Amino acid sequence: MIDLLKNSGLEPEQLEYTEIVGQCANDLLTIINDILDLSQIEAGRLSLAEEEFQLRESLNSVVKLLRVRADQKGLQITWEVSPNLPDRVCGDGLRFRQIFTNLLGNAIKFTLSGVIHVNVAECKDSAHFCCKVIDSGIGVEDTVSERIFEAFFQADGTHRRRFGGTGLGLTISRQLVGIMGGQIGMYNNKPGPGSTFWFQLPLGGLKDEKLALPETKC
Repeated sequence: MIDLLKNSGLEPEQLEYTEIVGQCANDLLTIINDILDLSQIEAGRLSLAEEEFQLRESLNSVVKLLRVRADQKGLQITWEVSPNLPDRVCGDGLRFRQIFTNLLGNAIKFTLSGVIHVNVAECKDSAHFCCKVIDSGIGVEDTVSERIFEAFFQADGTHRRRFGGTGLGLTISRQLVGIMGGQIGMYNNKPGPGSTFWFQLPLGGLKDEKLALPETKC
């Protein structure tokens, strides 16, 4: 209804107010969805699909979705996928896109200028692929880097007021990656500004209890 109202020939000031209402509604919807996802995960009720999905097409769809937000801040998004990776992988494509959306959205939120680069390549064991989101943003203080994936955690109150958000996106991503049999982590870029958030998932499907994942970061 808000979108219909925006296209009804409003005056500039009315259109500005309507856009603010629309943004608030979208923010509220995001918070509700995050809380529902977290509740399902903690209750053990989240079911995952095991089906083929197109890796490059999934990445491209997320980049296209968030590029508008990046353009508004004057940020450039670049991405590449190793030619050694297949076009189709097995797993839950919807949840893969959710994880990637959370990481790329965070990178855009906490980057004031520069480039955000996405790199997807095979891991050394060749049974997994690793997705890295590399930004030139404010980075994460070393004292809180171990807690960054905790629910409702943000580096400090200043960041919450300045950048917004609930601190649930990374927690949900960590839980989803774990259910899918992978690993997730981050490190600050040295030398240079910003940070790199990464996650790795099996190429062949969901978690195999006999699978020994490497302990080192991608």
